[in-house]
Amino acid sequence: MADHIRGTLLPHGEVRDVFVVDGRIAFSTDEPVRSLLDGCYLIPGLVDAHAHLGLRSPAGDDAPAGAAARASAEAHLRAGVLLIREPGSPDPGSAGLGPHEGLPRTITAGRFLAPPGGFVPSLALRVEADELAEAAAREVASGVRWVKVVGDFPTPGGQPRANYPPRALATAAARVHLLGARIAIHATLPQVIEAAIDAGFDSIEHGVMIRREHVQAMAAAGVAWVPTLVAHEALLKMHRALGASEEGLAPLREAVNRLPDLVREAAGAGVTVLAGTDAGMAPHGLIREEIRRLRRAGLEPDRALGAASWAARSWLGLPGIEEGAPADLVAYRRNPLEHLDALAEPALIMLDGRIVLLALPDAEPTRPAPPT
Repeated sequence: MADHIRGTLLPHGEVRDVFVVDGRIAFSTDEPVRSLLDGCYLIPGLVDAHAHLGLRSPAGDDAPAGAAARASAEAHLRAGVLLIREPGSPDPGSAGLGPHEGLPRTITAGRFLAPPGGFVPSLALRVEADELAEAAAREVASGVRWVKVVGDFPTPGGQPRANYPPRALATAAARVHLLGARIAIHATLPQVIEAAIDAGFDSIEHGVMIRREHVQAMAAAGVAWVPTLVAHEALLKMHRALGASEEGLAPLREAVNRLPDLVREAAGAGVTVLAGTDAGMAPHGLIREEIRRLRRAGLEPDRALGAASWAARSWLGLPGIEEGAPADLVAYRRNPLEHLDALAEPALIMLDGRIVLLALPDAEPTRPAPPT
């Protein structure tokens, strides 16, 4: 039996009958149907494009790596997130997570790559500059389709310092692309952002001290930006913990205050701006707040929500609501493009054709057990 949902497909506003047949989307069927919802608004689920499932897990600091990653993924799923990109991990705990366990699709970049003293020691692989390209190639050979380089990090005094020279970044990016994978960089400093753009990195993560000239260069080069607005309080706290004085933090604080204007400018210039929460630094499951901050920065509703849904899925190589696509769907009774708070009230969460949540009027939400 096919499930049937009739609703408005966002962002374009087309009203369609959507059928779920063997876990896939169809727009017509000869099978008997079971009607789930009518008159709703449909998106292909939310996306968190920057979340570290093994860090700050709801399972607790002592949980095994796999259990920690699963508990974090469950928190994202409850928020309507059906796709997670994990740009770097301290361990392989998230490897293989996905709908077969009733959890969001997860794209991982494997281990963080950083030089000695260039990141939290327990979290990263220690990689010198002349080893970076080979280490990146090994990550791809392990089965991941993304590589994550830590481009800069605070010194013990709390001031950020570049980890790798531009030539090392360029060689690593070229090697990863030759192998058919993509590469992301944690970047705060302007010179590191510029070097990553010139090197051909696929995405800039955070980009706190980004400048206007970088926005134009990113647009021309097709480099995406994940500004992680919701995590900036945690970023400042980390710098303080590493010994930065309030006076020393002033440039970073000023950059954080300027960032919303630059995010708006980047989106207007054609840069692919994606929603990511930096969960692990921030709590898991905060994607709605990240969308809200993108909206406050001045992104139009379809750009702010698309950065955490259809546009993010497309950039990551996954389909949206289309014939034959996996039935990843979240439905709302109110249009989230007009009522952002509707994102907190999903009427249906469906992952790979399985109902995760069905909230009928005047009834307790139904959450079927995950597959075994």
